[in-house]
Amino acid sequence: MVRKFVFVLIIISIISMSSFVALDYVYAESNNKSNPQLENPLPISDVSPQGLSRYVGGVIRNILGVVGAIALALFVYGGFLWMFAGGNPDKVKKGKDVLVWATIGLILIFSSYAILRFVFNVITKVGN
Repeated sequence: MVRKFVFVLIIISIISMSSFVALDYVYAESNNKSNPQLENPLPISDVSPQGLSRYVGGVIRNILGVVGAIALALFVYGGFLWMFAGGNPDKVKKGKDVLVWATIGLILIFSSYAILRFVFNVITKVGN
């Protein structure tokens, strides 16, 4: 058991140390010393409705990706609860409830995405 732990610890340390090799160095100097400029950290350069809706759409897509991963985890959790209930009706009910509520949550998330997409399409058409 101790050998296995030491082996895993060595592998993890090798992987974490190898990540430092691939890092780029950043220095506190600029090539343009007479007129230093800051970059815009946001991916939008214009504040028109199209640019804003594109930015907000990207944020919403990222949030939906995280919510999809959480929903997948809830489906797996509910399935395990149901599978390993061992005939216990309380555990079967809890597993079914997790699956039902995860499904309801996904339906709400997808419907809210559809509503937001419709609203942003209307806003961008009005702005033109």
